Amino acid sequence: MLEITEVAISAGRFDYVGLIGSQTKRARFERNMRKVGISQDRITELVCPIGISGITSRAPAAIAVASVAELLVRRDSAAGMDKGLPREKQVRAVS
Repeated sequence: MLEITEVAISAGRFDYVGLIGSQTKRARFERNMRKVGISQDRITELVCPIGISGITSRAPAAIAVASVAELLVRRDSAAGMDKGLPREKQVRAVS
């Protein structure tokens, strides 16, 4: 999984690279990506853990729903469909 993530992040051609995981997993991935020379700017683009905030369940169905919700918010944000939302609810479009 680490090698796939390293390639996806370093390629710089994906709008979104995300992983199911914890803050501990993210820290491990960041450390290993720095070791192979991936820039901090690229590493910062990694979304881990994926999913909208506020859902704490680790049940596979909950992770799936939270992940899809995040992708929908990002899609709508990129399409300019979030203009009616309060600023704190808006998501910066990833490019």
